[in-house]
Amino acid sequence: MIRMNNKIKNFFGVGDMFFSLMVILELAFMMVFLTDVLKLNIVLAGTIITITSLGDLITSFIAGGIVDKSNLKWGKYRSWLLFGPAIASIFFVLEFTQFGTATTSAVIFTICYLISHTLWNIFYTANRALAGAVTDDPTERAHISGRIAAWMNAGRIIGSKLIIVMILFFATTVGDGNQLVGYTLTALVTSVLMCIGYFIHFKITEGYDLPQEVTKVNSKQNKVTVIDMFKGVGKNPPLISVLFCDFIRLSGYYLMLALAAYYCKIVLKDPAAVGNMLLIINIGCLLGSLLSKTFVTRFGTKGTTVIGMAGASAFMFAAMFVSPNVTAVIACLGLSQIFFGVSFGLTTSLYANSATFAEFATEKNTNGFIMGLLSFSIKMSIFIRGLIMTFVLAFIGYSADMTITDQITGNMSIAFLAIPAVLIAIGIIPILMMKMKDSDVIEMRKKIEARKIANLDAGIN
Repeated sequence: MIRMNNKIKNFFGVGDMFFSLMVILELAFMMVFLTDVLKLNIVLAGTIITITSLGDLITSFIAGGIVDKSNLKWGKYRSWLLFGPAIASIFFVLEFTQFGTATTSAVIFTICYLISHTLWNIFYTANRALAGAVTDDPTERAHISGRIAAWMNAGRIIGSKLIIVMILFFATTVGDGNQLVGYTLTALVTSVLMCIGYFIHFKITEGYDLPQEVTKVNSKQNKVTVIDMFKGVGKNPPLISVLFCDFIRLSGYYLMLALAAYYCKIVLKDPAAVGNMLLIINIGCLLGSLLSKTFVTRFGTKGTTVIGMAGASAFMFAAMFVSPNVTAVIACLGLSQIFFGVSFGLTTSLYANSATFAEFATEKNTNGFIMGLLSFSIKMSIFIRGLIMTFVLAFIGYSADMTITDQITGNMSIAFLAIPAVLIAIGIIPILMMKMKDSDVIEMRKKIEARKIANLDAGIN
């Protein structure tokens, strides 16, 4: 069996931490950049957001197919970590620049965003696929999955405080008050850090994911078609369970994050509380992800996922009963996110185990395509999150200067706490229906390797 070395166990995920800084820059400040720096009107800015979101969603779906079709010098997955981040960074920095008129800047922003995110989706998928390729053992997969989640949450914690400080620092010290300079240099610094992080992934996985030598004997066996990729999904009940679980729970998670500021303003009557709330949420998720492996050794991957999601949902409902007590609400959310982090820390592991099932069932390695569905699930849940959030705010009749009534306060509490809790609870159902156990993954991996040896012997003879 393939096992991880100690460098991978400790440092695989540092690239994801720096990648999270870039994600925060876009998620939290992209709209502000378009309207306040590029001076675009709301209609044009909204159009750009819609176009780029749909483009990102589409490319996230095809990214895995591109990875599976590759067989590059430094490996199917590792190669993308060497040059993908560097090229994507060029276009990411160009997003946060300004050329010519507002319309010209809008077009350049859109083009650069689509190019950078296409490359993001490819090397992000390759990175997750590599995490599954460095070990066959489900417990070790749970370990590396938890470490990735931990590093990502560390990046979110750092980025929630650091990004705005960097923008203001560069704007003041270098740009003489010009915010454009602040955004451009912040994009540059986070990009360089991300490239360094994924280069570390590339180095510590040396000796894994070796490029396959294409011969007449194995070329047909190793060739992966589009049909093979979809068979890897259609003939994969565990993956269907994981996809539905992941999509539903993330929709609830991202909805909660999106409504946090509104909840603090309307219910807690303290808009500034959102900073501490998000900090506690991210710290809780980080702690939970670090505990994932400990739970897996006792309850297995499936059992741990169920326990984590059930605990997250329960404590979010508990927050409903203590609202609007600020301290109690934040404490309940912190406990909720510890449990959520326990389940979230197993995301990569769940997809990697499903990829093993696909290879066992179809005799084709579609690992890249299946790991790419992880990114697709994230993008789809964010898209749905936006639809739900728009409906909720319209339902309560939200406006910046609205008169807050008890009914509005109650509706916002339900939207922020109850709806995400229900979604996370519903997400448990698909996982409960999944029949694959960790021991099954080990047995399938053994049979896959035996089959490869038998096919090679048959080709030689």
